[in-house]
Amino acid sequence: MSKEIENIIAGKLNDYIKLAIDRAMMKKIMYETQKKQAELCKKKITKLKKSLSSLKKVQVINYENYLDEKISRIAYEDKQAELNAELNKINQQIQAINCIEDNSIVEARNISILEHFIKNKESITLDQNIINELVKEVIVYSKDRFEVVWRFKDFFKLIKKVYSFS
Repeated sequence: MSKEIENIIAGKLNDYIKLAIDRAMMKKIMYETQKKQAELCKKKITKLKKSLSSLKKVQVINYENYLDEKISRIAYEDKQAELNAELNKINQQIQAINCIEDNSIVEARNISILEHFIKNKESITLDQNIINELVKEVIVYSKDRFEVVWRFKDFFKLIKKVYSFS
């Protein structure tokens, strides 16, 4: 492979990494927003769990009132049905919030890798060994037209492999 093509490949790879970093920076901004949303979700879940606990206490009191014959069986069953409906509604809200929270968290390791590359974006250098590891093949059509076939598809896997992140 000629030195000229090696330089072009290194330049294209640098451009690719910088573009991937720019995209990942946008994802980081989204991650921070989602992280705040997850924190709000946790607070809401705490409130909903307190509501669940209160409703369960009301169910027990309702049952005790029925046993002590303070309320009729029909009144007891109506109240229990009402309480069960409210409990189910709260449980569904908790499940929905848990789904939002689970979908909001991005793998933390990727974010730390990303932050490293954001800080060092302009100083990323590639040597021949790294280029050989990343480039599967170069298809040359003419002096000005060629195609680089990369050995990777995922930016974070590339970075972990090439720069030995754990």
